[in-house]
Amino acid sequence: MNCKLCSSFITYEVSFVDILWFKSIEEPLICDKCRAKFVYLSPNGCPQCNRQQDEHDVCFDCQRWNRQHAPLINRALLRYNDTMKQFIQAYKYQYDFTLAQVFKAEFTAFLKQAGDVVYVPIPMKSTQRQFNQVTALINQNKLKLVEVLVVKPTVFDQKQAQRNRQQRLTSEQPFCVNPHLVAAIKAKKIVLIDDIYTTGTTLHHAVAVLRQYTTAEIVSYTLCR
Repeated sequence: MNCKLCSSFITYEVSFVDILWFKSIEEPLICDKCRAKFVYLSPNGCPQCNRQQDEHDVCFDCQRWNRQHAPLINRALLRYNDTMKQFIQAYKYQYDFTLAQVFKAEFTAFLKQAGDVVYVPIPMKSTQRQFNQVTALINQNKLKLVEVLVVKPTVFDQKQAQRNRQQRLTSEQPFCVNPHLVAAIKAKKIVLIDDIYTTGTTLHHAVAVLRQYTTAEIVSYTLCR
């Protein structure tokens, strides 16, 4: 099998024990060389959004958000470097659903660190993609999701990736809620889940909607930052 990112041929070994016990063999989707290029984030940097920087002060983006909204704490697993950008492009925009398996176990374990919370994923905004790129990254047998957020019909297929920074920051509220699921989040601590934190606009929009139903803490966890 070839690596999904660099197309190089992947060799992998099957042990005698695996054969003996008829274990299912999962072929790796990316090669070791590409996997080594992903960078896991440390707690250093901006204490709010997890942006990696030399200083441990609140970054410029978060200072701007704080002038308009209550501070939002975001935790991310990986840095949005060139390799992660390539991964997101293949997974999210070229619709390679299989790539969800690469980080599913790690991302699920990362989310479970939040403890006793309600997990709310950011909903899919595209009618072209046949899967929600956020929920596909999570092992839902180990972590229950409450998909209370709904995208307004006028927002579908307005591709966020094609907007410049200013257009993202000034975009209108894209979300409303499913009234049948509101009871599940009332007065509960919420963890918002998204694939990537860029300007923070999507997550702040989500907080603004959910804040009407809970006074408890709302934080966000993302695959990358």
